[in-house]
Amino acid sequence: ASDASADAILLTDLGKEAGSLTLAVWSGAKAVLPPLLTGAGTTDAGDKDALGSLYNLLFVRLPTFCVGVGYVVNLTQGHPLMMDPFGTGAFEVSPIIVFAALWAILRY
Repeated sequence: ASDASADAILLTDLGKEAGSLTLAVWSGAKAVLPPLLTGAGTTDAGDKDALGSLYNLLFVRLPTFCVGVGYVVNLTQGHPLMMDPFGTGAFEVSPIIVFAALWAILRY
């Protein structure tokens, strides 16, 4: 009977209870990935909403980090970020602005 209830907990909750699948995946991600990617500064960070933390990792932090790496590669090869938001002519975006935007997203 205890195995059935444990399976029910693993399959039905959304990461808010101890023993959940999403909590296990989130804990594994925190153990393997640096805090820059997970946003987890403490050992229990994100545990109360593991599904939300995984969503943040997969769809916000990881893509932002990858875009940042791509930007740095392009910048070192002499290809800065160019924008033409209003159709008035392209201009180079200062690396300070780009890094500030990346920091604002990844700081938590």
